[in-house]
Amino acid sequence: MLSAIDLELHAGRALGLIGPAGSGKSLLLRLVANAGAELPAVTHWGSLEVGVPTAFVPQRVRPRAATPADEATRTHLARVRAALEGDAQLICLDEPTAGLDGFSRAQLLQSIRHLRGDRSVLYVTHNRRDALALGGDVALLADRRLIESGEATSFFAAPTTELGRCYVRTGSCPTSFALATAEPVPEVADADTTPASPSPSGATARGHRELAWIIPGALAGCSRPGLVGDLDDDLASLQAAGIQHLVCLEETDPIEPRLKAQYGIHGHRLAIADMDVPTRAEMIALCRFIDGALAMAEPVAIHCRGGLGRTGTALAAYLQWAQQLSPAEALTTIRRVEPGFVQSIAQLDFLEAFQPAGPRPLHTTTA
Repeated sequence: MLSAIDLELHAGRALGLIGPAGSGKSLLLRLVANAGAELPAVTHWGSLEVGVPTAFVPQRVRPRAATPADEATRTHLARVRAALEGDAQLICLDEPTAGLDGFSRAQLLQSIRHLRGDRSVLYVTHNRRDALALGGDVALLADRRLIESGEATSFFAAPTTELGRCYVRTGSCPTSFALATAEPVPEVADADTTPASPSPSGATARGHRELAWIIPGALAGCSRPGLVGDLDDDLASLQAAGIQHLVCLEETDPIEPRLKAQYGIHGHRLAIADMDVPTRAEMIALCRFIDGALAMAEPVAIHCRGGLGRTGTALAAYLQWAQQLSPAEALTTIRRVEPGFVQSIAQLDFLEAFQPAGPRPLHTTTA
């Protein structure tokens, strides 16, 4: 739920929505850009009115094998340019540079700066360099609340809140729950990629703080083992938690099969681009694989890099498949465990469309 959001966006200026994964940035952007429209898996109270014409450009679609990457990039750049050259007074851009090469990124940022004129630009980004290049203001969201806002250069130079300082230092900031329980977060060089926030303690497995059980003792999600801590320690923790199958959703699996085998873990992979979704056929195949593993009492863990977007999408889709849950019910279920699960509008749209006539429920979740 978004709450305590109070922002000003002036004509001719840009406002960047920044914050950790799952903080509500894309949701807020889509609500502003689609005032009054139906959104998948979103419940509305009251109404939102935007007094000026708006244009919305979603995240760049990651190309499938049949679509060349440069064609997808050209299409995305053209959509942004068309929005900037149209009649809309408010331009809403969701992660406009995500997945772009350096040249295309620079070209897009230049277009936004030069073509916006007296239009207002509201955008979401994980890249502080984009925010500094576009100028204007930024607003930090965490726990789906506004934490701090101000001029971009001033914010990144001297944030005024503790969460703001944490975000500038690490590229993320903990939830209000985690502030009292999280271990210190190591510093990173830049904030291009946002680390996942710690999960609530009730959702974690002993020895692996990011193992979130969706079906207790049977199916869990996690970030990539070894991403932050020691790889061997993380694999040992998965083994201690009883995990026998580890499904990687990254485009390449950085963990060698022989290393997983040393801990009694079978490795599997379904390649999905960051923030993207599988095909329907791929998801059904994964659901059937999970069905088979759970029928043999062999626990499964699914991971992507940060363990939120692609991982949450796969977990929610499995609940739709195995337990006949609606998209909203599946999202509610997994987000009780990890509020940051499912990260992009494309992933929400996929779940809305993925309503398979799956098998009878074999496994149940606990409240």
